[in-house]
Amino acid sequence: MLAANQFAHAFGGNLAACETAGTLTGSTPTFTLRLAAPGAGNTGMDDLALNLGNSGSGNTCTTVGGAGPAVTPSNQPWLQLPGGTNPGARATFGIYKGNDAIIYQRENY
Repeated sequence: MLAANQFAHAFGGNLAACETAGTLTGSTPTFTLRLAAPGAGNTGMDDLALNLGNSGSGNTCTTVGGAGPAVTPSNQPWLQLPGGTNPGARATFGIYKGNDAIIYQRENY
């Protein structure tokens, strides 16, 4: 079962540890991870990694504030990428305003 405490957070830019926090909703097979807005003047990035291994590394942020507890491993190593790499994503806040002519843009990697 997937839980919000299985995501490791690494912050960059002007974001300090846990200035944004993740809330996981939904059920198998569809989950939604929402990140809280970090507040005015807090621009930067949050690199998220879903810990699928047998041991945890890094901290999780389930509430806004200081660094959260250690990541809980999900013990599903068969879902990891080649080389035992956990899947990840980057969320950015206030780094790029965007083009006023574009209403919606989606990028796939």
